[in-house]
Amino acid sequence: MTDKTVDCEVSNGVARIILNRPTVNALNLEMIQGVAAAFEIAGDDDGIRAIVLTSAVSKAFSAGLDLNILLGKSEEKVRELLQELYVRLYDTQYNLGKPSIAAVGGAARGGGMTMAISCDVILAGQSATFGYPEIDAGVIPAIHFTHLPRIVGRHRAFELLFSGRSFGAEEAYRLGLVSRIVADEETGFPRASNGRNICCKISCRDAPRPRCIYAPKRP
Repeated sequence: MTDKTVDCEVSNGVARIILNRPTVNALNLEMIQGVAAAFEIAGDDDGIRAIVLTSAVSKAFSAGLDLNILLGKSEEKVRELLQELYVRLYDTQYNLGKPSIAAVGGAARGGGMTMAISCDVILAGQSATFGYPEIDAGVIPAIHFTHLPRIVGRHRAFELLFSGRSFGAEEAYRLGLVSRIVADEETGFPRASNGRNICCKISCRDAPRPRCIYAPKRP
């Protein structure tokens, strides 16, 4: 499957969803819909055992929403974009029923953070950076007040969201946002040894079906 800003490759039971909108993978409506569709297709394919979300853009996982596409848009258009990112895509990832890995190389911000932390495992390159800069644009990052406290705790989450500051992979690991830190060159699957090891075990034909593990996640 190919979208002009989203590619999807399948090999040995592992689907790779690849963000590809230079220069920083800023999210527009078409890109968000492409990612959501790729997750939905992979989730429905019994031949796919694991899903990796990664980026083809050097030094950028995703800078979050493309604010230029919001300027001057009607309330209905803005609502449609936010519905796709914060409802459809999040729900699709949440109810995927099979393991997902975010391989974060470079910058992850705002909506890019939402996509990453909605995966089950996050591998971060050593130079990866994270942040919620919406507050700097005068926007209250309301959806993150729901997602982030469950992962890092209320007080630490609010400090990150109210300050809008960026932070590196080491701090993200200490906060529990990141599962493992890897060399920068390892965030480009299939070279990432940690992610490859996880995916090989999950996608092995004789491995138990992982879907049962995710039953408690479903509402």
